[in-house]
Amino acid sequence: MLLLYIISQVGYSEELAQYFVQQYVSHPININTATAEELRYIPFLSEEDIQIILQRRPFRSYSDFRRALNLSYREYSLIRYYIYIPTREYNGYVSFFGGAQYRADSLRDTAANYTGVESILNHIVDHELDMQMSYRNAFFRFKTFTTAVYDTDTSYHLETRNYAMLNVYGRDVVFRMGHYGPRAGYGALTYRPRYYFMYHPNYLFPGFTPSAEVKYKNAGLFVDTARNVFLHGNYRNLYLGFVHGYYDAIWGMVEFQPIRKFFITLEGVAGSRGQGFNYSLQYKNRGIFIFWTQSIFRGEKVWQYSTWADSTFLYISAAFYPFFVRFAIRGEKGTITTEYELFRGTRIYFRHYRHPFFRSYSIAISQSRGLYAQVEKVREGGYITLGYNFTLGGRYRNPYVRLRLYIYDFGRVIDPETGYYDPEYREFRKYGWSAYEGFFPGVDSRIRLKGRGIKASVSVRWRGWFFRWVDGGRLEVGVDKEVFF
Repeated sequence: MLLLYIISQVGYSEELAQYFVQQYVSHPININTATAEELRYIPFLSEEDIQIILQRRPFRSYSDFRRALNLSYREYSLIRYYIYIPTREYNGYVSFFGGAQYRADSLRDTAANYTGVESILNHIVDHELDMQMSYRNAFFRFKTFTTAVYDTDTSYHLETRNYAMLNVYGRDVVFRMGHYGPRAGYGALTYRPRYYFMYHPNYLFPGFTPSAEVKYKNAGLFVDTARNVFLHGNYRNLYLGFVHGYYDAIWGMVEFQPIRKFFITLEGVAGSRGQGFNYSLQYKNRGIFIFWTQSIFRGEKVWQYSTWADSTFLYISAAFYPFFVRFAIRGEKGTITTEYELFRGTRIYFRHYRHPFFRSYSIAISQSRGLYAQVEKVREGGYITLGYNFTLGGRYRNPYVRLRLYIYDFGRVIDPETGYYDPEYREFRKYGWSAYEGFFPGVDSRIRLKGRGIKASVSVRWRGWFFRWVDGGRLEVGVDKEVFF
């Protein structure tokens, strides 16, 4: 306020404005409490931006602030030096994330003849609810979801699975119990790359059983009801472990950095029934990220949760405003995506997807508040998407309405032995495609386009709740809420 008093006395000058900018860089202001006069001295903020800040604060994070103003990465990087958002300490939180999908043309149990509420529930073909609760040093997670279990290559039935996990943290001790599988290394012991050594609850491992783990400082012991035991420890960047049960083996991994911003990881596992080896290369520098990993197996699967055989994976991302490029390839599958920001809130995308049975090419233009249009060519078919985005505000949790119209032509019938098919819907013999309409919590958001025709969808988000209607008797509801205390 003293600085504002000086202005009222001596008047505005270019030197005084420069003085304010220097002061804000060395002493950033709290964006949640700054007055309109103080905000006007922050470079790159327009009068419209200032009004948005005053209307939509307080901001809980810098991500909220960036979304509110719809800032590009470069714009946010310039403004970030002049502001700060104070952090708030919480004892814990409760969060709910998930959704359910109702389809009039599908049944969970085709043999049953339900009526009333049971009939409605029988049409819930996909659901997921992930509830997490944390209080001080304890963390609890419960998850229920629908999964497809195949009886034969062409028929399946839907099952509901429930999993839970409890973590308790101490100063030097960590205790975990529940339904989860081990994740260690970049590929020799499990099939999923990861970027740090730790056990995570992963609900996608086939057939995993209730498990428990105790860690004391740098050593840990993992056991499950399938009589698997994994004893591990680490010293700095060297990790060693012994697996007993389904497979007896010795596992090891070492990470080192030969030059600045370049990392190498070597990982191996050897036992009486086979060996596995993996190496990974990683490079990070400003807007560039490159990750390459290759796994080689000899003999039987090294661990009962492993699903990949010999495989390679390459991921490259580069961000040089206003260009963004992403490249990912595993085996014969891969994608290349290029994004260009024409101006604030308007982006154009080019995407190429490669598959052993087909290629797809798409171009799209998207406005955060306005037009959405996409054209995609897939083998001998394709579709056009036309839509409009009504966004009431710029923050992540502000309401929106999205309208989509799909005009498609996928009329060719493909031999399932040589053509494309979706493993989740193996009875489909007509060649089709899946259109993605943004983010929807907990359920399969793909809109399947088969044959020829037109489909429409309407999506609404309001205070953490999501709703979507899709032409053809499909309704979806989702939730993404969290409460801190």
